[in-house]
Amino acid sequence: ALLIYRFVRTRNAIRLLAGPSVKRLFQHLSPSKNIVKMILSFISILFLLLALLRPQWNKKEEVVAQEGRDLFVALDISRSMLATDLQPDRLTLAKQKIKQLLQRLDAERVGLILFSGSAFVQCPLTADRSAFNLYLDQVDVETISSGSTAIDQALKEALRAFNRVPERKNKLLVLFTDGEDFSSNLSSFKQEAQKENLRVFTIGVGTSEGAPIPLYDASGKRVGHQQD
Repeated sequence: ALLIYRFVRTRNAIRLLAGPSVKRLFQHLSPSKNIVKMILSFISILFLLLALLRPQWNKKEEVVAQEGRDLFVALDISRSMLATDLQPDRLTLAKQKIKQLLQRLDAERVGLILFSGSAFVQCPLTADRSAFNLYLDQVDVETISSGSTAIDQALKEALRAFNRVPERKNKLLVLFTDGEDFSSNLSSFKQEAQKENLRVFTIGVGTSEGAPIPLYDASGKRVGHQQD
């Protein structure tokens, strides 16, 4: 449209200036050449636009099998996770680290297991990160158990959850814990985990110096420290 507008405007200007003496005043002016140049310019722009569209042909469909990794995050919710040797406390820092871990895992389904003296699945395996984070954010002081840490219960619950999807080959468990392990049957569950090809990674939460374990009342107000 711009090329045609330019051509018509130039032609009208020449006619207005030269009148019937166009050929004598503009000896080297050739309307036909201008028309050819305009058509070639239009064709070149058309081919540039076609190239930007990246046309493809000989399309064929191919089925590609992809297998993602299932990951369970086991979070220790024993009362010692409220210690403040890590700021703001061990539990909050562990939750932050879990979210950072999930940002690096784009294709995996993830689930959440909470454990102390016992274990339960807080969030089943899902690819919905928002749902997982919602379950994770709900873990707070009121969720904290008064029991001790039993890692074998976390392994047991993870194995039970993975047995519901036996066709999955890549099974991962990441344990976030701070505590001394009071498991009664850890060795047998370790053997079963090896048999089921469950890979376990443990993340320690806390410092070597440690800190007192705070106590909270029913309203969430701090009332002292654990002494017994």
